[in-house]
Amino acid sequence: CHLIVKLECRNRAIEIFKNLEVDIAEGSRVLGSVIGSETACQNYLDQLTTEHTKVMQKLSDHAKISPQNVYKSLTNSFQSKLAFISRTTPNTQHLCDKTEKIISEQLIPNLLDNPSYDSSVRDIFALPVKHGGLNILSPEERSREFERSRKVCEPLFQSDISSAEIDQNFILNTLKKEKSNQLTEKNAGSKHA
Repeated sequence: CHLIVKLECRNRAIEIFKNLEVDIAEGSRVLGSVIGSETACQNYLDQLTTEHTKVMQKLSDHAKISPQNVYKSLTNSFQSKLAFISRTTPNTQHLCDKTEKIISEQLIPNLLDNPSYDSSVRDIFALPVKHGGLNILSPEERSREFERSRKVCEPLFQSDISSAEIDQNFILNTLKKEKSNQLTEKNAGSKHA
């Protein structure tokens, strides 16, 4: 059992739970993300960055041998993990930047079997397949995930919780329309490039 407390409450919590098997922590991983102090969150993100960098490096190396399998692993699994962390944890920019560097400089060129790949067309690969892309999320898209998630959760903090679901549905529909419009604009821009 972990009890996550604010730093100023730590000594009091240790005193209260000293005879029980309770870990008094600054932060802890919860449901795939992390909660707690800024230091605990940063430590978790640093550890995650190291793990994700290793995985991305392996995927990049393997992309030369089996591009379809790597593409499927990236878009169906790894990318979902990154999106989840981006939505649930603040300050994930460093993790996303390191991951994007490997995606742009190694993974995509290896997937395409094209070492002279020019990253200026990276946005095309971020488009969904139905729009002519590969659905490999761009860093900008990943960084927007946390803000979108926050907007959807805002109605839960209203005094009138009974209308929260209606408000959330309205926000979700608005965000979907915005995202669809952005994709349409990107798609139109990529056709002119």
